[in-house]
Amino acid sequence: FFDAAELPYEGTASRVWYEGIMSEAQRRNIRVLLTGKCGNWTVSWNGSGLIRSLVGTGRWAAAWRETRALAPDNRARPAARALVNGGLIPQLPWQVQLAIARRRGGGDDPLIAPETWWTPLSPIHPEFARAQSVAARSRARECDHWFRRRIDTRAARCDRLMHVQRNAGINGAYSALFGVDIRDPTADARIAEFCLSLPEEQYRRAGVSRWLIRRAMADRLPAEILASPRRGIDTADWYERLSGARIQVFELLHLLEQSETARTVLDLSRMRRLADQIDQPAGDLMQRMTDYRHVLERGLMVGRFLLWFESSRGL
Repeated sequence: FFDAAELPYEGTASRVWYEGIMSEAQRRNIRVLLTGKCGNWTVSWNGSGLIRSLVGTGRWAAAWRETRALAPDNRARPAARALVNGGLIPQLPWQVQLAIARRRGGGDDPLIAPETWWTPLSPIHPEFARAQSVAARSRARECDHWFRRRIDTRAARCDRLMHVQRNAGINGAYSALFGVDIRDPTADARIAEFCLSLPEEQYRRAGVSRWLIRRAMADRLPAEILASPRRGIDTADWYERLSGARIQVFELLHLLEQSETARTVLDLSRMRRLADQIDQPAGDLMQRMTDYRHVLERGLMVGRFLLWFESSRGL
């Protein structure tokens, strides 16, 4: 994969089903595979920016109706809270929004820390991060606190669409490896321009999200599909597969500990500690996701890439 892509695979756990699909397409001699990854921000956008849009344009009555529709049993107190959180706070400068989040969270949430917000999510070595000015560079590119930034404006959706384009290198690599061309109709420039030009009311109305695609597919999909509130889980068995591969995990950690580059770039002691505790992970599922999917799995992927880089250059 590295020979073809020349970059690590970001969504490490997803490689299993991604390569499974590609292998099956190759077996069936399918030459073109369609995906819909960018649909989340185009044709099937959920309209999460509606309240912000209505408040920002002074349509308070409409904003109140929409928040009431979203509130449990149409109750006023949850609706008022939703109006503040979804309509008023997003209008404030980003630093003010962060300050409010810190005050509400009592400062216990490491993901809203001023400078070290990235450390719970990243396998990068702290000293290497300081030497490379990771926090400052992230802030300058407006990538800091990535998980807390709202995607509720056209500009934010456009930024996320451009972020997804990083998959071009991965898709190109898999196309070369399997002989299958990967295309995303929901990322077509004409589709994106059209969808980004529509007001939020076309995507959410009376508490119903993804209103545009539900109407567009009304005569094409069963009603139980269109009305279903359920959502799938990406790579739901990732932890079981990781813990089941502990022998390979320890073997790779041993190789990384022999590499000066890996020791410099990656927090191998933290990764080793997580691997040692893989049978007793954090009870909190979000903490488990942070520790093992973001830190250990991604650290192993980047480490394997560094080893490939060193070997390909004869280092």
